[in-house]
Amino acid sequence: MTVSRRATLGGLIAAGVAGAAHAQDWRPARTMNWIVPFPPGGSNDTFARPVAAHVGARFGRPVVVENRGGAGGTLGGMIVARARPDGCTLLVANTAQTFAPVVYAEQGFDLLRDFAPVSNLARVPVGLVVNPARLDVKDLAAFLAAARKAPDTIKGRTIAALITDGSDATAVSKLRQALKKEGAQLKLVAPKIGKLKGNGLVPDMQLDGAPSVLFDAVVALPSEEGAEALIDIAGAIDWLRDADAHLKAIGFNAAAEAMLEKAGISSDPELGIVSLDGGGGVEAFIAAARKHKIWEREKLMHPPR
Repeated sequence: MTVSRRATLGGLIAAGVAGAAHAQDWRPARTMNWIVPFPPGGSNDTFARPVAAHVGARFGRPVVVENRGGAGGTLGGMIVARARPDGCTLLVANTAQTFAPVVYAEQGFDLLRDFAPVSNLARVPVGLVVNPARLDVKDLAAFLAAARKAPDTIKGRTIAALITDGSDATAVSKLRQALKKEGAQLKLVAPKIGKLKGNGLVPDMQLDGAPSVLFDAVVALPSEEGAEALIDIAGAIDWLRDADAHLKAIGFNAAAEAMLEKAGISSDPELGIVSLDGGGGVEAFIAAARKHKIWEREKLMHPPR
C-alpha cells in the first residue's frame, strides 16, 4: 500500500473521519510507518506529520514518520516496495516518483505494479514570478521569448563543487576565482560538514542536503582517496546522475572519472561534460555552464521515435 503526497495520506484521513465503513473494515495490526522519501522540512514532510498524528489518534496506534531521502525519492520508494504489504507501511510520495523511471535506469520498484494509491493528500501549485523592475513580461510566452534573447551568461548563478578530504585546494581556488570573475558563486559540497583534512577547505553544504538540482552546474573535485569512498555512496553517484538528467554542465577532475563512469556519464565537452584537467579546463566548463541547459544531451537521452 502506498501514498502519494497527493495520493495516500489524504485518503487515510477521509477513511478515518468521513468513511466509517472503511475504518471498520480495516485497522492497522501494528505501528504504522509512513516513509517520507525526502529530508525533513520539505512539503512531503510538512504534510505528513500533522496528518500522521491525526490518523494515529483515530486508530489508537502510533504512526511513525521516517525521512528516508536519497536518489531523488527512489530510496524511500524501494523501502516501501519491499515492505510487508499489510497496509502499515506507506509512502508519502509526490510527482518525483512518476518521472523517476526517466531519470534512473534502476530504481528498485515499479510505481504502477508495486504500489496501490489511496487518495490525494494535497495539491501544491508552482508559480513563476519575476521582478517587474528588471523584466517587463506579463505571461509565460513573453518570459520564454525574453529568455531566448538573453545572452549566455553565468552571472548570478550558483555552481556546486563536490569535494572531499584531500581535494586540491589550489584547483578549488582557481575555479572560485574564475567563477567570481563571471559573476557566479561557488558552493562547496562534501559528505560531511566541518574543515576537511589535507586542505583546510570548509564545505558550505553536506551532500545529503544539497541535491545537484539546486545548482546551475556542478563540478566533481574529489581527491583520489575521496573518490574511492564516494564511488560506493549511492547519493554521490546520484548527485552526478541527477545533474546529467537535468542537462546541467558537469566538470570533473581525473580522480572523478570512475564516478562518472559508474553514473553512466561519458566525457564529452560538446555535450557539457568537461574535464577540468583537459585542454579547455575551467574555461571550457564555464563556456558549457553559460548555456544553462545542454539540450543536445536530451536528444541522446530521448531520441525521436
